[in-house]
Amino acid sequence: MDIKAYKNLNGSNINEMHDYYASKVNKSVDANNDNLFIWMQEHITIYFIADSHSGFAFATHTVNQSKDQSKFVEVPHEVSETLAYETSLYSRKKINLLIQNSVLEFDHNESIIESSLTDNFISGKSFIEEWVQTEYIRADKTLKIPAKDLVTLDTAIIHQSKMRFKELLSTVNDEQFKAEFEEFLFGYNNKRFFLAASAMGSIIEHLIFIILTNYNAQNLLGTRRPTANKYLQALEKQKYFKFTDRDSRFIDSIFQTRNSISHYNSGGVLKAQCDLMLNGLEAIYRRFYLPSKAYQANH
Repeated sequence: MDIKAYKNLNGSNINEMHDYYASKVNKSVDANNDNLFIWMQEHITIYFIADSHSGFAFATHTVNQSKDQSKFVEVPHEVSETLAYETSLYSRKKINLLIQNSVLEFDHNESIIESSLTDNFISGKSFIEEWVQTEYIRADKTLKIPAKDLVTLDTAIIHQSKMRFKELLSTVNDEQFKAEFEEFLFGYNNKRFFLAASAMGSIIEHLIFIILTNYNAQNLLGTRRPTANKYLQALEKQKYFKFTDRDSRFIDSIFQTRNSISHYNSGGVLKAQCDLMLNGLEAIYRRFYLPSKAYQANH
């Protein structure tokens, strides 16, 4: 399909492209790993670049972007028919030429999604397919590498968005907690899974401390540097809410996951550990933190 057919896309058209992207992702990985694919987590902008050849497409992401959108750029003949442009085999080099010639301009906090770069445009579907395939290959390779060997950052690999945790971060009004969560996101999004998993253990302990404090029961911890076992004992001793053996085993399993973290685990194993603790954090937030906040507000 001629790239010019994508000149005036509306929201419905973009949604259709996203749905096709999601369908390809869902056929490739299970739901726990769909955050390997950026458009499953973030809003993006798709650029359609029409030139005197086949044209090409790519996507970008802007910090705090609130919706998906597309932009159509028609390259003037005086640029697309130069030898510099015609002999550029790769879209990244063409993009640089377009920027130099003031044909293309990005916002200061807008970044190209490298895995979305294509060199020739065939159709919207083929663009999506190639993009998903590239993300899958990169992620599959990365997650098989031991954590100790993950030294090169590639922020296009893993995406956990703060938007997912917007409610949690706004409700838990604690600056230290937010700082710890930022550390987790930094580690997770930059493939530093050991750092992320270690940070998440501290985050969960901190949330339990806040829960106990909301009930004015933090003295049950009995020490300034409580162990994971002390946190569990305090939850079991408090009299403000029901804390069952099942609850105790659940939280203990999260701490055991934290204790099993190793630099020698593969990236995939550490990512799974991070995801498990992240789900545990959300469960603790809804099951115990929200009632504790309501209690604090009324006492």
